[in-house]
Amino acid sequence: MFEREKRVLARHYLDEGMRKAEVARRVGIGRRTLYNWIADGLLEGRLGDQKSGYGPRQPRVSKLDPFKGIIRTRLAEYPELSAARLYEEVRAAEYPGGYDQVKRHVREVRPRETVEPPVRFETPPGYQGQVDFAEFRLPWGKRYALMVVLGYSRRMWLRFYERQTMGVVIHGLEESFVCFGGVPAEMLFDQMKAVVIADGRSSGGRLVENPEFRGFSDHWGFRIRACRPYRAQTKGKVERPVRYVRGNFFYGRDFVSHDDLNARAQRWVDEVANVRVHGTLGERIDDRFARERSLLGPLAPHPYRPVVPRPGPSEGAGPGADRPRSPEGRGGAPRSGGLRARRGGIAVKAPSRRRRIAAQLADLKMPGALESLDEVLAGVDGGGFTAAEAIERLLAAQIALRNGRRLATAMRSSRLPELKTLADFDFSFQPSIRREQIDSLHELGFLERKENVVFLGPPGVGKTHLAISLAVVAAESGRRIYFGTLADLIDSLEDAHAAGRLKQRLRTLTHPALLVVDEIGYLSVTPNGARLFFQLVNARYGRASTVLTSNRGFEHWGEILHDEVMAAALLDRLLHRCHIIN
Repeated sequence: MFEREKRVLARHYLDEGMRKAEVARRVGIGRRTLYNWIADGLLEGRLGDQKSGYGPRQPRVSKLDPFKGIIRTRLAEYPELSAARLYEEVRAAEYPGGYDQVKRHVREVRPRETVEPPVRFETPPGYQGQVDFAEFRLPWGKRYALMVVLGYSRRMWLRFYERQTMGVVIHGLEESFVCFGGVPAEMLFDQMKAVVIADGRSSGGRLVENPEFRGFSDHWGFRIRACRPYRAQTKGKVERPVRYVRGNFFYGRDFVSHDDLNARAQRWVDEVANVRVHGTLGERIDDRFARERSLLGPLAPHPYRPVVPRPGPSEGAGPGADRPRSPEGRGGAPRSGGLRARRGGIAVKAPSRRRRIAAQLADLKMPGALESLDEVLAGVDGGGFTAAEAIERLLAAQIALRNGRRLATAMRSSRLPELKTLADFDFSFQPSIRREQIDSLHELGFLERKENVVFLGPPGVGKTHLAISLAVVAAESGRRIYFGTLADLIDSLEDAHAAGRLKQRLRTLTHPALLVVDEIGYLSVTPNGARLFFQLVNARYGRASTVLTSNRGFEHWGEILHDEVMAAALLDRLLHRCHIIN
């Protein structure tokens, strides 16, 4: 900040008629500073009443100012419009400036969705426990901390294991139930494979639980609940303790062995974690657990005996815990009456055929076959299916589920507007179409040969239906597909071109095995858009198949693209190896 004396001297010298350059030199300031003082009136009136220093600068006039109203109006109606797209629109309105100004302004004025704060769901005493693994690295290798936290009291059980297996989960839960003195009504897991084989809830299906683990939950009397995919915050009562264990127990400590790690973890849980005042609840954890303990369910009379024998956890599971069991008795001979070896003087019934097959299907990760198992076995028992037919039906159910998953993935990534199949097409409505030609195309040989397909005809004759049905069959076969109208594809290419990402966008659209370009000829195409579409067709030429639909004959494509020469070159590439359906 300049002293008041300098402004007094500057005004005195100016009143004496001295030149401004000489005044600046004598006062010891720059000429630009002197000019600014004069322009801002800092040398007029009584200098003692004026504040030293600069005030806020006046906003600068921008080339974009006359066009900001256009941008705000467009964003108010379409909040997701890209800056590149808006740049093209204001350029069409004769905006003379550059893209960076538009991008900065769009970032400032784009409407933002209000993010609602997360809602914490509290559960009543004894209702829920939450389970999770966390990975820790030690000098002798990785260890996995299995944590079980009661939802009401936040009481924690913690143990480190060498692996993340079903045997570990079962052993750890049994230990935690004994430690808590009871069993919660439900246990909440993430999408761990030991518990959940498949989760189709997002697409209207159901949760498929691992039958082995379902037997374990029935034995101990709790319900299985799984977070939906990518919704780990549902399990926040155990996710937050993971960070607590890392920061308060593990970080900054050295451990000499696996046994030392677990022994010190047990002491820390007993002396620190479970006796602290919880930050969210504002109460001591052991005080809340005292109220919760009596509301937990009863313990099982004995540990769970797996249907498919598995080796138990090697990390101190205790003598004989989860040890593989033989279906024979001590003498090696099978027990009569379907009974397995005695344990504690109690004869245990051998697992049923259904449970053995279900466990094997779960190990093979075949949820589709697992879902249809009961129906198939009922058919076999009733004499409706032979063994070969039963196997065929189980495999067909698994293949149907796999194809359905592929199609669901394709519907999300390919932008197919709707699901249409060949079975839904009415050939009697279009007798000019040869059924055998369409059936042949749906065998997808043209994809192997990198050939194209063009559907021509007036609106309403089923061109888009047949194009989508080809895309659906390709998706079910495991191929990548992409669908777009000509206008949408050109818009995306123009946006990429304006943002300097045209090569990347062309590479993205070249990768799918099948590209469907719909509605050629319905809307006018700019010359620049026509050139970009030609680049796309040229990039896919000989590399992948393209299906196109148009209401205009090939003789009119020069008019559509505003360039007869380019239209001829484009058709030359499309029709080189092409199936044309009129």
